[in-house]
Amino acid sequence: MIQIITSQENSLVKHIKKLQTKSYRTKTGEYLLEGYRLVRDAIENGVELKNIITSEVFDVSEFGDRDIISMPEKLFNQLKTTVNSQGIMAVAKIDKREFNGDVAKNGKFFIYLDGIQDPGNLGTIVRIADAGGVDGVILSKTCVDIYNPKTIRSTMASMFNVPVYENCDANVLDILLSEGFDIVAGSLDAKCSHYEADYSSRTVLIIGNEANGITEEIMGMCNLPVKIPIYGKAESLNASVACGILVYEILRRGR
Repeated sequence: MIQIITSQENSLVKHIKKLQTKSYRTKTGEYLLEGYRLVRDAIENGVELKNIITSEVFDVSEFGDRDIISMPEKLFNQLKTTVNSQGIMAVAKIDKREFNGDVAKNGKFFIYLDGIQDPGNLGTIVRIADAGGVDGVILSKTCVDIYNPKTIRSTMASMFNVPVYENCDANVLDILLSEGFDIVAGSLDAKCSHYEADYSSRTVLIIGNEANGITEEIMGMCNLPVKIPIYGKAESLNASVACGILVYEILRRGR
């Protein structure tokens, strides 16, 4: 069934505009997906979609008997957040996950992000976790919102494939330590190269804030600091690049 909306005063139109802010996403438990691939992959992965919204020029035939809300292209363009939105977006339900002892017991490899602020970095790290078969990505309370539109686009739909646990703190690492996990963190002061470290145990990899690195509290819990050698003049590596290097070395040596 296709419902047509033409007024910018419509309640759904106002709702979609507000969903572009984190506070409203948190309040409503909903977020926006924009673009054909994201909407398609959300459907294929069983994400609960509250609404599918398209421009009037979008071909909705492949969606079968799903309810579709159609609007004039001019009105749709007022809602989109990308230059090339492909004329389709959806309102999705946030799937809240709690990290607990059962999650830790059943996992072998997690990534803990300590204050990642760049949406592109967060999205890329989720993609790395998906590609590497990581059991989950854990976000500290100081991380950028996973449901930020830029973050969602950067995940390239990997956010539907790997569990993401939001608003966590050091207690999560206590749980992982009690389950026998090694806590690995990149550190320029580490004596052990990431090429030489023993990754035979279950592992949680810490990636710190882009500007300030890993907080003292979290670094103090690390029992396996490692260093990525830098052979040129660069002072450091981008957070997501460092994450990719470490994830695949842990996988190569540990598995």
